[in-house]
Amino acid sequence: MRTVVVVVFVAACGRLAFDELPPAASGSRLKLTRYAFESTLYGAAFFDSVLDAHCYPRLMADGRLYCVPSPTPIQHAFLDASCTQPVWVKILTLGCAPSRYVAEVGGTCASPPTIAELGARLVATTAYRKDSMGICTSYDVTTYEVYEPGPQLVPARDMVELEEIRSPATARLQDVRYESADGFRAPAPYFDQLLGMRCFASYERLSGDATQCEPVGGALVAQHFSDAACTQPKLSVNASCPAPELMVPSEACRPSPYYRAIPTTEQPLFTGASACFGLSFPGPQFFDLGPPVDLAPMAVTLDTGARIASYQVDDVGIALRDQLLDADCFPSLTADGEVYCLPDMMFVQTLFRDSACTQPADFAARGVSPSCPSTAPVPKYARNSAACSMLEDVRTVGIEITAPLYEDLNGCMPYTGSAKSYELGTAVPRSEFAKGVIRLD
Repeated sequence: MRTVVVVVFVAACGRLAFDELPPAASGSRLKLTRYAFESTLYGAAFFDSVLDAHCYPRLMADGRLYCVPSPTPIQHAFLDASCTQPVWVKILTLGCAPSRYVAEVGGTCASPPTIAELGARLVATTAYRKDSMGICTSYDVTTYEVYEPGPQLVPARDMVELEEIRSPATARLQDVRYESADGFRAPAPYFDQLLGMRCFASYERLSGDATQCEPVGGALVAQHFSDAACTQPKLSVNASCPAPELMVPSEACRPSPYYRAIPTTEQPLFTGASACFGLSFPGPQFFDLGPPVDLAPMAVTLDTGARIASYQVDDVGIALRDQLLDADCFPSLTADGEVYCLPDMMFVQTLFRDSACTQPADFAARGVSPSCPSTAPVPKYARNSAACSMLEDVRTVGIEITAPLYEDLNGCMPYTGSAKSYELGTAVPRSEFAKGVIRLD
């Protein structure tokens, strides 16, 4: 299962030296794993050898920090047409190795999850769910996996408790470590004293030899507006949830600018894309867009000592680049457990070349936003996004298609989606990409 917690340290802003805190190390139970591409190491994932699962730091209901098993995403469904026999449907496509665990999250404020184990695998091609009217309707699960609900919950006491250890506060960014009683030590996100929150070296904000320390969890997106013209962003938050520190306008291009969230009194609320109309949400907290927030700058170097180069902040990798393919790449697990560093890829979609929708063909598609033009290079590859393995059915990308394309939406009509379409080229073998291993420290 691909679950990697990438955490880094940064040298900018008068940061303390890396050796001010003890070096990272595996414990007797909790293990540190990394991706290795020849001499290049990347990432830091946590593995609980007792629960036999990757895990990630998470505050639980008792207010303590634990390494919580990484869950498999599921849908709640039923096995019978009367919707009386509950089952779990694994959302990942058939063949993707599931985690043994699932997470149930309740409430509206990112409540701590309840962790349970998957039950027995069931053989099913059809499942059922209740629609908005409470009517039990069927849907096809041929390409999914169906399980009995887990019979056993995993209490927090069975997980590894973690402690955050900060370096002395002598600079804006403080180094932070995770530690546990079994001797485990691993880097954690920085603590930005100016913003009063954790942050990480951002790949998305990488530009030349610099990046920024981006707040962990980002910020809440202002989906509404305070004026009838829908020009003044406004954030509404459930009354029982904590007040946010930061917010982002919904129309902001990425990487998103951050603003302080300024509490305000309840007032008319508006929303809409093509037309602006009023809403009524009694009881939530309201926030206006405050002053912009300056994120902490960080210096970045590129270590080019191997085919897979590493963008580094204070000798710790934050991203990778395949020098042979001349493209940034990302560690990815295949369905059979192999590791490759894969560049950004387009997705494959099926459209029609003719106005009668009789000539279907697959095309490489690249999502674009008219209001946020991208300066990133056009990806050289495309893949079937429905496949479990990132290396199934990879093709080269050809020329952009300028001729009209069509789609069948209860009738053949011109394709008007925002994605640009490209011809698909030849199949790409695995050997095209750099292979690595997962190293257990």
